[in-house]
Amino acid sequence: MNDLLHVHEELEAELAAANVVDVHTHLRWHHPHAHSLAEIVFYHFIAAELVAAGMPRAVLELRDERAKLQAALPFIPLIRCGATHYCLRRILQDLYGMREAYLCEANLDALCEAVAQTAQDDNWPRQVLCERARIRHSFVNVLPSGPRSQDSQAGGPDTSRYRDIFIPVLEHGSLIGASPRGLVKTVEQRSGVPVTDAASLTAAVTAFLTPAELAHLRAVLAWGAIDMHYGHPDAATVTAAIQKTLAGQPLVHAERNAVTLWSLHALIAVLQPHQIPFQMFFGSYSAYPAPPVAQYDPQTLPLLTHLLHEYPAMQFVLFIGSANFVQEANILAKMHGNCHVAGIWWHNMYPAYLRQIIAERLDVCPLNKVTAYFSDAYMAEWSYGKWCLVRREMAQVLAARVVDGYLTRADAREIIQRWTWDTPRTLYRLEETMNDERRTMNPEP
Repeated sequence: MNDLLHVHEELEAELAAANVVDVHTHLRWHHPHAHSLAEIVFYHFIAAELVAAGMPRAVLELRDERAKLQAALPFIPLIRCGATHYCLRRILQDLYGMREAYLCEANLDALCEAVAQTAQDDNWPRQVLCERARIRHSFVNVLPSGPRSQDSQAGGPDTSRYRDIFIPVLEHGSLIGASPRGLVKTVEQRSGVPVTDAASLTAAVTAFLTPAELAHLRAVLAWGAIDMHYGHPDAATVTAAIQKTLAGQPLVHAERNAVTLWSLHALIAVLQPHQIPFQMFFGSYSAYPAPPVAQYDPQTLPLLTHLLHEYPAMQFVLFIGSANFVQEANILAKMHGNCHVAGIWWHNMYPAYLRQIIAERLDVCPLNKVTAYFSDAYMAEWSYGKWCLVRREMAQVLAARVVDGYLTRADAREIIQRWTWDTPRTLYRLEETMNDERRTMNPEP
């Protein structure tokens, strides 16, 4: 036990010192840090747990932030033993000096003032991400969800301050994961191409991204429909489904699936020549406005074997929301050179699931097929808090392997280097991105 504790402490220190790439966030280009303590505390992870613990949902609608925080105080002790609160505690203690175990009346004013001060500091995100978390690169969505805008492109006036940290990507669930109605609306808005049939859907998806945007992007993420069953629909079926959608008629699963897959093939045709990896997220369902839940369909990932085989030059990265998908995803990454697994999404962001998923990836996947981390965070502070949790559990799994004789310390060191830094840098061509950035900032005479 002492050996395990000692090795765990050593490896956690190594992880804390490692350079990290966070391959999926929702950080704001222009202000990636928290505006207020309330924004940190009512982050959607915590807000969901507070409501589940009994806090009235109406509290979330209060405009007076201090009153909102005070209304939450009685419920915070009820969630204090969970992994989500562990992340919050690391944020408030490590970054803002909280001495107590959780937010309470005694520390509320001081923490409000501390966050208010850092909210005005444009250098604070660098301190949190680069110095405290050692997250050197964060993937940030470069495009809005609505019509195209000149300010949306990477390198625009709102993006220059952190452009050495932020990597431009596109996240858009409507491209393959939404209802056909949402898909049609989305691609029409950005492309300007009216969608009336299969051919015009292909044209709209093809025009969704401009050449300039494609030149900047390092990944595209779409949320795979949980019941997406891979195949090749015929144009007549897709056209009929689109026309029913436009007429406001409901579609059966086969029709929805046909439209999704048609868009998927069109999107891959756009991305593949530019060597842009396609991140696909599976395993969560939300009947909005209800909160999301983990969901699993046993046919989804096995059928992706055909997708991976059909597009061997395209790199696919699987993000998993349901632990039931983990073995299937790992085997796909093991058996296909163009399939990778990355990070651990929020339905699994708990020690028991973290250890299971990390251990299984370690056992099954080649070292260059796993990226250690994505935060899914909406602010730099939560990027830090979640990495504290993940690296603690990653250290625990690696330490157990070392003590049991499966790994040497040198092996563990190499895994840390590859999973946190080398693999994502290679997969997403980040060295090329940084070279382009250096040329932009230091043009040749």
